[in-house]
Amino acid sequence: MLLICLHVGCTGHIFGGDGAPADRPSDLPDASCPECTPAPSVCGDGACGAAESCGTCAEDCGDCPTLQPGAPSLGGCELLPANNILNTVIAGAPVHARSAEWIARMREVSGPHPGAGASAAAWMGSRGGIPVNIGGVARTLSLDGSYGQPTTAFTTVMPTAPRMEGEPNPAGAWDMHVLVIDPEPCELLEHIHYRYDVLRQWLTGGSVRWDLSSNSLSTPIVPGGAAAEAAGLPMVPLIYRYDEVAAGEVRHPLRIAGDSIHKGTFLWPARSSDGRDENENAMPMGARIRLRAGTDLSGLGPQARVIAEALKTYGMIVADSTGDGQGWGLGGEGDERWDDADLATLSTLDLADFDVVDVEGWKVSDDSLAAEPR
Repeated sequence: MLLICLHVGCTGHIFGGDGAPADRPSDLPDASCPECTPAPSVCGDGACGAAESCGTCAEDCGDCPTLQPGAPSLGGCELLPANNILNTVIAGAPVHARSAEWIARMREVSGPHPGAGASAAAWMGSRGGIPVNIGGVARTLSLDGSYGQPTTAFTTVMPTAPRMEGEPNPAGAWDMHVLVIDPEPCELLEHIHYRYDVLRQWLTGGSVRWDLSSNSLSTPIVPGGAAAEAAGLPMVPLIYRYDEVAAGEVRHPLRIAGDSIHKGTFLWPARSSDGRDENENAMPMGARIRLRAGTDLSGLGPQARVIAEALKTYGMIVADSTGDGQGWGLGGEGDERWDDADLATLSTLDLADFDVVDVEGWKVSDDSLAAEPR
């Protein structure tokens, strides 16, 4: 694994997964960071981040460098560049000035515990979570106009029998998302309300394309097209998957959806919101929420603990709304291999142990998802 050591005032060192300096690209400027060596976190319970620590920490962790792992991959494609805000470690990010009020409103409206958002078992014919498809064949779809878009036909890559939100119900359920990674040329295609109608045509409520090699914003598959999720962010890079949990590490933030999102307000990197809560303390769409480093995870199952560690290092991003009274839930991939009793222990986490962090100052530009941690 390639790691980039970031430190205030430094241009950066690149190190291999064993901690030894890796070959440096010829265009990388001379670095002024102190030498980095693999070391366990020495700030008590890991307050310097769940990723490998770099050097030693000051007693208060104030001088702890942040190690930015490379981007995770799926289907032979990196899921966005390593410096994308959706791949950025936030263990050292400052707490937002409004954090306490926003978290309190979450708990007041929805209760103290988030749901796991994925399952192995089906409920009323549908399994919790959203699967991810890899590759497919050319298929013609039509936008149905439900989001004010033109009812335009277009051709996209789609498996012949795509897995979709709400499987194994063949009609899907909930928002009926279909998520597809096209390995050539590493594009992410996301659709909402995907279905086959009585006129024997494939329809979608909204479809969007993401270039996984770029920090640029998404491109509607047809002009005027809508994103597949309310925050206007890609879904796949924010979904926890069985294979990465089984491998012992989730290296990205998680999406979370809730029923008390502020109406009309959103924070970068979100680009839109469908929030309905008019209370001034309601959580804004796009908020980045981190589990406190000292939170005891001993009561969690092995699968849930891997996910919770990611919440300490990468956090979660408010990305969508749920129905009134449905509370807050994480976003995972439905998979028959999950241990549902294990995942259910995620619901023992208390939202009071989370903080909203402020990453606005890391934004490079309004037209990019690139981040520069400071």
